[in-house]
Amino acid sequence: MLGAVKVQIRLAEALGPRFACVFEDLEVRTETVLVGELADRAALHGVLARLRDLDLPMIDLRVEETDPVPRQV
Repeated sequence: MLGAVKVQIRLAEALGPRFACVFEDLEVRTETVLVGELADRAALHGVLARLRDLDLPMIDLRVEETDPVPRQV
């Protein structure tokens, strides 16, 4: 299992307070940018599924490993 990831998701349209509560695991810095640290990539896929289910189009996604797991050779 991989470690935590920092994410920044920029949406094509304003999220608004109605949907902001759906992403309580992320900080809403503006109405169109969700920022935070998620436990792992599975959590990221959960967030992406919520965006899809709410029909909120993304225009940018940035992911940075915060606790990289060393590769075994």
